[in-house]
Amino acid sequence: MLDLDAIEARAKAATPGPWAVTGATIIYSRLGKATVAEVSELDEKERYVRFRPVELGSERFNEACANATLIAHAREDIPALIAELRKLREENRWILVTERLPEDKGYVLCGYGSGVLAAWFDGVRLDIDGVTHWRPLPKPPEVG
Repeated sequence: MLDLDAIEARAKAATPGPWAVTGATIIYSRLGKATVAEVSELDEKERYVRFRPVELGSERFNEACANATLIAHAREDIPALIAELRKLREENRWILVTERLPEDKGYVLCGYGSGVLAAWFDGVRLDIDGVTHWRPLPKPPEVG
């Protein structure tokens, strides 16, 4: 199951960007300090590395950790988000009656002209003439 709350929390904790093509490696020390090695792209051929100590738990350290966490999860989060969005789009799209009819008997939403209404599908046909599109009824709200 896609944990949208966790993905959203990582996104909110990270700095807003825009992010440049740089990287940071956090090296922990035993003295309550960390060294952050920042690699910056100057151009296609030249790079430089700048080392500077950062207090563990400082704002800069926490921002770097939040950014790294967001980036580390992006490989799993982005494909999962795409799959979830595709699933929701498919579940919520209007289907042409010429494409297919519902698989099961029951009520469906029907589109005709500029109107929308619920109609009964008896397993063979819809009980309203002039329907061009249909889609399943939305799931009822969760109680509790």
